[in-house]
Amino acid sequence: GLSNTDAAQLELWSNVIAAGGMILGGWLSDRFGRRLTLFTYIALMSLPTAWLAWRLQQLGYIMPRDPGSGPNPLAPVLASALWVSSLVFQFFMGLMYGTRSAIMMDVTNPKVAGTQFTAYMAMANLAIAYSATWHGLSAEALGYPKTLFIDACVGLLSLLVLPLLKPVALAEAAGMAAKRARLLGWILGIACLAWLPFAHWGAQLGAAQGIINTFFTLGFIASGVLLLAAAALLPRSIFTRAAPWMALALLLLYTRRFFDPSLVLQASTSLVAFAAALMLLKLARHSWRELD
Repeated sequence: GLSNTDAAQLELWSNVIAAGGMILGGWLSDRFGRRLTLFTYIALMSLPTAWLAWRLQQLGYIMPRDPGSGPNPLAPVLASALWVSSLVFQFFMGLMYGTRSAIMMDVTNPKVAGTQFTAYMAMANLAIAYSATWHGLSAEALGYPKTLFIDACVGLLSLLVLPLLKPVALAEAAGMAAKRARLLGWILGIACLAWLPFAHWGAQLGAAQGIINTFFTLGFIASGVLLLAAAALLPRSIFTRAAPWMALALLLLYTRRFFDPSLVLQASTSLVAFAAALMLLKLARHSWRELD
C-alpha cells in the first residue's frame, strides 16, 4: 500500500538514521572496544528482523501477493510494521557498519592493507548478492515470516567468529595462516563432495532445494578463490598450472541455474565438483610453508 512518495520517504529516513548510527557506533567502538561493540550491534540487528517476522505471521501476511491482486485491507497496519522494523534495523546496521570496517583495518597487514581490505569488501558484496538471492527463493517457497526468522538466526552465526578477529604477532600470524589455509581446504573440499549427493537427490528437498543450491554457489566461488591463491603462492607445477582452469570451471558452474536439469548437466557439474574436491583436499594436506 505504499505510494512512490512513501517508499522514497522510507528510504530517506532509513539513510539518515543509518548515518547517525554510524557516527555513534564508531564513537562507542573507540571507547569500549571493537569486538564487544560489534558483537552487540550484530546481535541487535536480528531483533527487528525477528519482530517483523512475528508481526507478519500475526497479521497473516505469509506469501508474496500476485501483482494486480487489488488493495490489501491490512495495508496501513503492514506499512506501520515495515516502517518501525526498517528504521530500527537501519539504526542498528549503522552502528555496525563503520565498526565493521574499522575492525577489518585493525587486523590487516599494513604492507598489503589496501589489497586485503579490497578483497574483504569484494567478499562483503558477494555476501549481499547471494543473500538477496536466497531471500527471494525462500520468500517464494516458505513465505515472508519464515524467511525473516531464518535470516535473524543466520545473522547471529557471524558472532561465532568475532573472537578470532584480533591482531597477532607476525611470526604467530604465519603459522595461523597456514592452519587456516589447511582448514579451508578441508571445509571446501568436503563441500564440493557434498554436491554429488545433492545433485542426484536434491529434488527430494522440495522448496528448500533452491535455497541450498545458492549456498553451494558460494562454496564453489570460495573454492575457486582458494585455488587461485594456491596457483599464485605455490611453486610452479602441474597442479598450479591446472588450478586457475579448475577455478574457472567452478565459476562457470553458476550458469547451471540458467539451464533445465538434465543428465548431461548433472554429470558435468558432478565431475567438476569431484575434481575440485580432490585438488582442495590436496591443499588441505599441504604444509603451506610458502605463507611464512
